[in-house]
Amino acid sequence: MAERIFTYSSSDHQDRGFSISKHFIEAGTSFPVHWHDYYEFEIVLSGQARHIHNNTVSEIGAGCAYLMCYHDFHSMTALTNLVLYKVHLKKEFLSDKLADYLEFHTCDCRFTAEETREIEEKLQKLEREAASDRPFCELLIRNGIENILIALLRKQTNVSPNATLPPPIHQAVIYLNKHYREAVTLEEMAQTLSLSPNYFGQLFKAEVGTTFHKYLNTLRLKFACDLLSSSALSVKEIAFASGYNSLEYFMYIFKNQLNMTPTQYRACQK
Repeated sequence: MAERIFTYSSSDHQDRGFSISKHFIEAGTSFPVHWHDYYEFEIVLSGQARHIHNNTVSEIGAGCAYLMCYHDFHSMTALTNLVLYKVHLKKEFLSDKLADYLEFHTCDCRFTAEETREIEEKLQKLEREAASDRPFCELLIRNGIENILIALLRKQTNVSPNATLPPPIHQAVIYLNKHYREAVTLEEMAQTLSLSPNYFGQLFKAEVGTTFHKYLNTLRLKFACDLLSSSALSVKEIAFASGYNSLEYFMYIFKNQLNMTPTQYRACQK
């Protein structure tokens, strides 16, 4: 049976801007390909699982941690009984500088056993704090979660939080990274930013290095290629899931950019 794609929205958990929860997952349990409209941080405490993060397939175990952003997708199958912590976060819950950096970066690493225990203890304390609803609890929780995310980022290479784009282009790129699977046009984006379409298009190309439409299609095609490689979804399902409202147009763009059909691409990945 073909997999189904799911989008998990922030309404799926308590709407305080965050949620923290420990999960026990039985061996054999599978979570199909999905993405979120919020950040999701997970750290495995024990057990083994097969995990697909975008187009990267790996076996994860104790200490493995990753952060899912709006444009990321993943699936998981528990190979053994699995214990992990999940933290769901709205962008607005985090400080602006950290949230803006996370918009553009995929984060995953493996913490040492000692680091994993420390993070587990921190999350347990934050979970209790969230249940207590004491004065300033959300401020304390935000600081605690940000400390964990910074520890995750410091495990990466070439972390540079100071690179910036002009505000309107930065805003446009963030919007596209989150909404590329929806109907988005240059004209509507320019109007939202109070810029003329011509000026916005020229500024976007100058700062990003490619045109608005090529950037949007690159995001959509990357997502489509990842799904072709890692799921059993039909080409039609993938076309619509990637933001195209016409299978024929998707086929045209795909072949024009990659010099092969989606079916040929999928066959090459096996």
